[in-house]
Amino acid sequence: APGEKAATGTMSARVLAKDGSSRSKRSESSRSNSKKLSKKESSLKPFVDDDDPFYDDDGSHRPVEEPEEQPSGVLGKFKQRFRKKPGANEWEDVDGYENAKGRFNIAKWGKDILLYLVFLALFTSVMFMGRGNTKVFAYTSTWRNLLREHTDEISKPDDILSFLDTFLEGALLSPSSLDAGYTSASSMSGGLYDSVLVGNIRIRQKRVRPASCSALHARLTDRGNIARKECYPKWSPSAEADKYTKQENTPPPQSGNAIFAFQSAAQTGQAGLQGFYGFYSGSGFVAEMNADSVAEELERVRATRWVDLKTRAVILDLILYSPQLDMFLLVHVLFELLPGGAVQPSVRVRGLFVDRYPIITAADRAKVFGEVVVYMFVLYFILEEIHAGRRQGVWRRYFSQLGWVHLDVLNLLLLLLA
Repeated sequence: APGEKAATGTMSARVLAKDGSSRSKRSESSRSNSKKLSKKESSLKPFVDDDDPFYDDDGSHRPVEEPEEQPSGVLGKFKQRFRKKPGANEWEDVDGYENAKGRFNIAKWGKDILLYLVFLALFTSVMFMGRGNTKVFAYTSTWRNLLREHTDEISKPDDILSFLDTFLEGALLSPSSLDAGYTSASSMSGGLYDSVLVGNIRIRQKRVRPASCSALHARLTDRGNIARKECYPKWSPSAEADKYTKQENTPPPQSGNAIFAFQSAAQTGQAGLQGFYGFYSGSGFVAEMNADSVAEELERVRATRWVDLKTRAVILDLILYSPQLDMFLLVHVLFELLPGGAVQPSVRVRGLFVDRYPIITAADRAKVFGEVVVYMFVLYFILEEIHAGRRQGVWRRYFSQLGWVHLDVLNLLLLLLA
């Protein structure tokens, strides 16, 4: 009936309204509970410092990275040659000894070791071939021993002139040692041990300027105990004199002679010498003579008392040539005169091959071939270092590795200089 339908509709509407209100109440209760839970969780959340390395910004615990273990021992340092790439599980091979499977390539390592051993053997052989043979060693040793026999007994300045007379006239240029086949009107003359004197003989001296004396020296001079009023210091380059004078600046006799003229190192063409008590440059006062004028020049040196209290070094320079060995011999005999009057002699003898690659015998050809192969090895090692640096990606990163990299580069530089 219409009345029943209306009552039924009204009841349904009431039920729906009641059900909606209950749902909204449950929704509001749920939202309220979630707010309470979030407030409770926030109250339980720990205080997080922005700079704390153990927590992230949301309060979660951050995992601590374990420090990398440093290698120890020989095996550990060898394994350090293989470093792990950042952010990857693969290994970076510094020297290229890793194969496609990521394992150590012992075959390539053995090949490089064998190649380097061959290089060392070849380099050593070339070095020994370039040093000459026993005949050359015997030739230089003979001259060195001869000069030492004549200089070992020298202890005072007068002995120096006696040595020059005995050695130059009595041994080097004696008539019994001259060979007419090597004697000519030029500056080349025959000499001892089948040697040719090339150029002139030079006797060079280094002198010092006067220095102030001590107070005790002045008192002894005033009392008449000593007559000398000048003092001469020990040798030093700053005290070298470039004007020849005698005591109290007295000019020498025959002052116009060439032996009293100072010559620079560029004029003499001589290199410096290191002695027991100092270094002596190539400059100085030079007495130059050839085979025919030795006696005359030595007499002038003796008569003018060329070597005196201001002299601090006397150097004999001469060059010899051996036609049989095809080599030059550079001879330097140094006499160091100390302020107290003592003399310290020393002998320097050095062989010199002007023609380094004669290419006459089979040994000469082998030496040249060996040096060419050594140069090729050095070039190969240089290119290998360049390739290794490029393989690293950044050269700075490659050379920042302390260890064998720097030793390899230093070794290559020494080989280039040699």
